[in-house]
Amino acid sequence: MNYREIVKVNRNKTFIALSLFLLIYISIGFLLDIVISNSVSMTDTIYKIIHLEQIPVATISMFLFGVISIVVSILFFKRIQLSGETYVEIKEESKKYRDLYNILEELKIAAGLKYMPKLYLIKADYMNAFASGWSEKNTIIAITEGLYKKLNRAELSAVIGHELTHIRNEDIKLTLVVGVITNIMLFVTDWISFFIFKDNNNEGAKNAKIILIVLHFVLPILTLVIQMWLSRTREYMADAGAVELIRDPQAMASALKKISLDYNLNDYHDNNVTRKAAYIFEKEDSFLSTHPSIKNRIKKLGF
Repeated sequence: MNYREIVKVNRNKTFIALSLFLLIYISIGFLLDIVISNSVSMTDTIYKIIHLEQIPVATISMFLFGVISIVVSILFFKRIQLSGETYVEIKEESKKYRDLYNILEELKIAAGLKYMPKLYLIKADYMNAFASGWSEKNTIIAITEGLYKKLNRAELSAVIGHELTHIRNEDIKLTLVVGVITNIMLFVTDWISFFIFKDNNNEGAKNAKIILIVLHFVLPILTLVIQMWLSRTREYMADAGAVELIRDPQAMASALKKISLDYNLNDYHDNNVTRKAAYIFEKEDSFLSTHPSIKNRIKKLGF
């Protein structure tokens, strides 16, 4: 597929993911309404809601919570992504790290993007890079100081080209959606347990509690499946896009090898580092991997 087709597919995936996210929230809210009202059956609750005999407070609340979560994530994505990190913004007039800005500017033109992503350098020794944002107009690219110091210019170009391809393909919108779904959904599953132990005598409420118990264990797995569905293929496409921009597959493969070796040689204890390390790659492929392994990514590049 060309990048326009990829963008269309990713937009559809984003719509499906958001719709699924809100549908799950509405379903949880409805089940909670059944438990709270100690209803005799689900159909009885639906009848009461339709005839305005019962206000579905939990259903409405969960729907609004889901919508607000998405809106907040879109508006404050930069703060969320960079939270807990020490970082500096690299601007056109910046003298330090000017070479990074030049690389991004060159690749932005080569990629045919209309807007220049904001560029940030994270003050950290581990090697990582990521892109985020809801649309091309408000995107960011961040790389760590460790990555900047340990890669040469060609390899830096490959990594930044990889992130620019995520922006061009609208992968970053997908990433943002997945982040919202994963983190907030896990919070919701913990919150559900508060209602599971509520005393209820009627059959409908008991059945609703059983479904909530199942969801308590199923939802974390579902979020992982969604991550796998959205993540694996786009990493290969981003690698290919980077090679297309820099015309140097060797630089992309070399950068991946150096990043992998760095994590093998260094023990990064910080949980935030571990989370971001997983954002780049998986050491080995497994059924539960959300990203392809370095070995397979390099193999796809022909090395």
